[in-house]
Amino acid sequence: MSANYAEWDLGSIYRRDDVERLQTIFTALTALADVSVAKDLALKALLDVSRKNAPRCSNWLAQTAAAGRPSLNPPALHTALANRNLAAAKFLARHSLKREIAAIADGGLFLAASEDDSESLEIFIPHVNVNKANASGHTALMVAAAHGSMRALSMLLPRSKREQRDNDGFNALMHAISRHNEDALVLLLRDASEKEITGQASGNSAIELARDAQNKNIQFGLNPETARYFRPHEMVKARLEAIEISKVTNEAMARADGVDPESNSRKSRRV
Repeated sequence: MSANYAEWDLGSIYRRDDVERLQTIFTALTALADVSVAKDLALKALLDVSRKNAPRCSNWLAQTAAAGRPSLNPPALHTALANRNLAAAKFLARHSLKREIAAIADGGLFLAASEDDSESLEIFIPHVNVNKANASGHTALMVAAAHGSMRALSMLLPRSKREQRDNDGFNALMHAISRHNEDALVLLLRDASEKEITGQASGNSAIELARDAQNKNIQFGLNPETARYFRPHEMVKARLEAIEISKVTNEAMARADGVDPESNSRKSRRV
C-alpha cells in the first residue's frame, strides 16, 4: 500500500508535472466535500506550485481557483513579492486582473530590475511610472544600474529620466560606478549627457566619483597576467571628450552654413 500512497505524493506529482493525477485527487476531494473546497485548496496550492517547474499543474490550478470568482487572488501577488519570489509573482500576474497587477506593479518593477527579469518588466512596466522613486529616492533604472542588470537597463533607458537623483545625489550612472558594474557603465555612457556626468547634487558628480573609484585600483580577475582594472574615470573622460568633439563639429557646421552663398541667398529672399 505504501507504494500506492507514494504515487499520490504532491511533490512527486509536481516534479513530473502530472496534471492528470492532480485532477484525479481534486475529483475525489470534490466527491467527498464540494466544489468550493477544491477551489480553496487550489488557491492555497497555487503560489507554491508556481515556484516549481510544473506549468501544466500550475495552469490547471489557476483555472480551478479562478472558476466562479471575480478575480484570482490579489494577496498571493503581494505574498510572492514580499518573499522576493519573482517567478511566482510573474505567474500569478498572468492570471490576475489589471487593477490587481497595478496595485503591486511598483514593487514588481523594482524586483524585476534587480533580478534582470525582462519578462516580468514587460508585465509591470505598462502599469507604472518608471521614474517613480522609492523611499530612498531610487528609481528602477538606478536599481538596474546598481545590480548590473543589462536587459533591464536596455528596457528602462528609453523610458527613464537619466539625470534623476536619489536622496544621496546619485543618478543611475553614479550607481553603476559605485558598484563597479563596468558593462552597465558602458551602456549608460553611450548616450550620457554632459550634465549627467558633471552635474552635482549633494556635492557629488559622476566624474568625481569615477576618479575616486579608479584611484582605488579595483582589479577584476585573480590571475596577474589576465587581470584587468576598473577604470571608470578614463571611460567617463572619453565620453566627455566625445561630447566636446560633437559640440565643436556642430559649431563648425553652423558657421559653414552661415557663409554658404546659397544659404545666404535663401536668407536674403526670406527677408
